[in-house]
Amino acid sequence: MRQKSKHELDFVLPAEEGIQIVEVKSGSNFRRHASLDYALAHSHSIIFEAIVLCNSNVVLDNGIRYLPLYMAMFL
Repeated sequence: MRQKSKHELDFVLPAEEGIQIVEVKSGSNFRRHASLDYALAHSHSIIFEAIVLCNSNVVLDNGIRYLPLYMAMFL
């Protein structure tokens, strides 16, 4: 029997351009985000922006914007 994978996104926000997906990560492994990667691979045409809130500086990598946790208030 094939096991289904479970993908959950932390936040999905509407925007005029499409949707904005946000993952919140703690710890140093913030670049591992299976749910976000799955959403980008299967729904890329409607996703306007992908954001990971984490313990890092501002970085843009492969279309994913990494922001420090304290910047959540600006979303």
